[in-house]
Formats: sequence, C-alpha cells, structure tokens
Amino acid sequence: MAYIFSLAGSLFFSYASIYYTKYSRSQSSLWMNICKSGVALLAGALWLSLSASWSFESSWYYFFISGLLGLGIGDYLLLFAFSRLGAARTMILWGFQPLLIGVGSYYLFAQPISLRQLVAILLFIGCIGIFSYEKRRSDGHWGFVGLFAALGAVTLDAGATIISRYGFEHSVNLNVFEGQFYRSLGALLSFFFLSLWLKPKFFKTFFHMPLKEKYFIVFISFIGTFLAIYCGLYAIKIGHLSTIAALTITAPLFTAIFEHIHERKKPPLSFLVAIILFIIGFILLLKS
Repeated sequence: MAYIFSLAGSLFFSYASIYYTKYSRSQSSLWMNICKSGVALLAGALWLSLSASWSFESSWYYFFISGLLGLGIGDYLLLFAFSRLGAARTMILWGFQPLLIGVGSYYLFAQPISLRQLVAILLFIGCIGIFSYEKRRSDGHWGFVGLFAALGAVTLDAGATIISRYGFEHSVNLNVFEGQFYRSLGALLSFFFLSLWLKPKFFKTFFHMPLKEKYFIVFISFIGTFLAIYCGLYAIKIGHLSTIAALTITAPLFTAIFEHIHERKKPPLSFLVAIILFIIGFILLLKS
C-alpha cells in the first residue's frame, strides 16, 4: 500500500510540475509556490474541520519545521530550478535523494537496506543517469545557478522527509491530513519572509487572470501539492523510508512522460530503456 501511495504522489507532482514550470517562468517561482501551498493549506483545513479529526498533538512542530525547510525553502529552490533548467532536467537530480534518506533512516530509525532494495535504488538511479546523459548530449551544458538550486532542493527535501517520519514516530493520534496542514503552514511562513524581500504581488496578479486560468492554477495546485503531499506523507508514515525514497525518484520518469505527451515528441530509445529499468526495479521492491 505504501508503494502505491508513493507512486501516486510522484504522478500527481510530475503532472503538475509541467505547469509549475510554466508559471514559474511567466510569474516567478515564489508566486507559484505561494499559490500551491496556499491551496494545500486551505484544502487541509477544510478537510480536518469537516471530518473533526484535529488532534493538536504536541509533536506538530516536526511537520511545521519539515514544511518550512522542504515544502518552503526546498520547493522555492526547486521551482527556481524548473524555471532555469526545465522540469525533467531538474528532476534528474532527485536520484541523489535515496542515498541521503537511506543514510539518515539507517542511523535514526535503524532501518537497514536489503540487497533487493539496494539493487532497485541503483536501477532507479540508472534511469536518472540515462536522462542525464540524454539531456547533456542534446543541450551540451548545464546552468550552474539552476543546478545548485536543484541540489539544494533535493538536500532540503531529504531532510524534511526524515523530520516528517520522526514526527510520525512521536505522534500517536496525529493523522496524515493534519501533518500535511502543518507542513503547508510552515511553507507559507517561509514564503511570507521571502515576500518581504522579493515582493511577488501574488493577489494582484492572481485576480487579474482570466477565470478559467484561475481555476486551472487552483486545480494543479490541489493535485500537485495537497494530494501529492498527502500520498507522500502516508507512504512515509507506513512504509520503509529508504524504499519510499527510491520510489520518489521515479518522478523524473513520470515528468519526462508528461513532457513527451505535452510537447507531442516521439520518445527516444534511451527513454524506453529507462522504462525497462524502472519496471525491473519496481518488481524488486514489491518482492522485498
């Protein structure tokens, strides 16, 4: 079940990332981040209020800090990298995340990595390597500003994932929706301080958009942030952390698929090889 939720979260985020890139370029990465985190916060508050499932556990601050670092500063750097490098190329660097989370979960939660899990992680990283080679061959260079922003996003997201799992370890009654709410709250706090410096003029820009475009931005923010975070947190809560981390780096594969569909490009042979590696890795995870 944890694997299904982790893959669903990657699918939701990968689809939305195509449009996050678009609006990060046309507006700004901070503007897009405020929008998607604001929608996630409102949706979470509405769900918790209607279901009367607030617990107000004392360990809520783990999720708040996780959101401030990962969903806030990390996603700001991620969408900034999207605007410089493109979604698929940026997500290539997500291959470093399982290594970071694997080390952290081993020391904090005593979760060993089995041989099958290790091979699966290596196969997933192999998918990322194929995309990396393809992009470097086609473009010939990397943008260093975007590259360092992407690496910073990966590092902060890995740390945020470990903090979230630590929060669940210390929370008996706190459910995933409440954890998601506190993460969104932490993210918006970081965006508030960034807004004092960058001044994105969020409300002025949003209210001047056509009604159809407003609905679409809210929609992609809902599925790419609220649903993606919920699926990811639920997987983190019940699953093996290193394995979940390995599955999250399938996001570059899904992002590339959506980009090919969106741009109506024929996939190259390297893309098909990456899919085969992904399928083998996923089967190994299911058997581990």
